[in-house]
Amino acid sequence: MCSNVKVWSLKCEKVKKAILNSKEENNIKTSDYLKDQSDFSSNELLGISYPCYSTGRIHRNYIDCIEWYGDLLLTKSVQNKILLWKPFILDFEKPQGIGNGKSHLIAELHAEGCDVWFLQFTLSTDMKNLFVGNKDGFFMHWNLEKQLSTADKVNIYGLFEINPLYSARSKRAKTTIRQIALSGDGSKALAVNDGGQILMYRKGNIII
Repeated sequence: MCSNVKVWSLKCEKVKKAILNSKEENNIKTSDYLKDQSDFSSNELLGISYPCYSTGRIHRNYIDCIEWYGDLLLTKSVQNKILLWKPFILDFEKPQGIGNGKSHLIAELHAEGCDVWFLQFTLSTDMKNLFVGNKDGFFMHWNLEKQLSTADKVNIYGLFEINPLYSARSKRAKTTIRQIALSGDGSKALAVNDGGQILMYRKGNIII
């Protein structure tokens, strides 16, 4: 486990070539492949030792969740917040020094009760809604499209501070929610808590 964020690029020529080779060899019959594996170059795993971007300046503790938000990143550690920030990737072809990448913090999403390990947030496929559970059994829901465009509360570090749009918990389910799955349109969220209960969230309400 590590507090560094690292990015590897699929745009570099070595990776592009390896992907193309793998597609070509998908057309080879299995029987032919088993006869003589030495003829097929893709048996050699492509190794890329260093990322094109790396920084240890965002979080001071283990990172348990990360997602792209356009060309920005959403990351979470064990500090009761999810951070939105921009990594400055100078060159997708060249590795950077470990931990030295420049970045710009944009917003803090406050997530109370998320100071324990392995509580992973979920971003909807349209990138409009973000959900995370916490150690007290709460679903927390942000509408990023709406809240980022109207955010006006800035802290002493110059970051937007954004509280959940909705936060809800069932009276009968108060154990940790570690992961959440979303419906295709992001309107419903489903989770299993540490107590073995299946929970569904919809528009600020919890259904067991």
